[in-house]
Amino acid sequence: MVCLPLFPLLGCYEEESCSARFGVTGSVILQHVWPSANCMFNSFELSDANPQLTLELDEDQLLISFRQSDIGVGTHLVDVTYRHELEVWTNSGTLGAEIPCTVRLDEAELENWVVNDHWRLSGILECPGQLESSNGSVQLHDVHFSVFIGQFDHL
Repeated sequence: MVCLPLFPLLGCYEEESCSARFGVTGSVILQHVWPSANCMFNSFELSDANPQLTLELDEDQLLISFRQSDIGVGTHLVDVTYRHELEVWTNSGTLGAEIPCTVRLDEAELENWVVNDHWRLSGILECPGQLESSNGSVQLHDVHFSVFIGQFDHL
């Protein structure tokens, strides 16, 4: 347990752990396993528009944009962008037909904190087709994530 002086209160919180794992095949072949004891590889934005979950490490980033503003446990249509170094792949259909991707959230819990609200999200991303770019395509495999993140955090 970590205790921090919070202005004007003294606060304690349980240390959180986060994780993400998935494989990439196609133009790039990679296996990502991101354990993070301090949850410093992700961000979550919840605005009046669509929530966005970003998982990143080094030069790789997976951006999951929910198509509706109200999220909870269940299956949601999402737009997906995967970045590796300078290359970007997406399911948005900019180069052809749109690939329908979904996130099945097994956990979606909002915790109201004094300064920033925090979300605990865990689930599975499924994209049955390939993500496209002008230089080829990639397929995401077995995308699992579990995150604890403050709204509007940019880490």
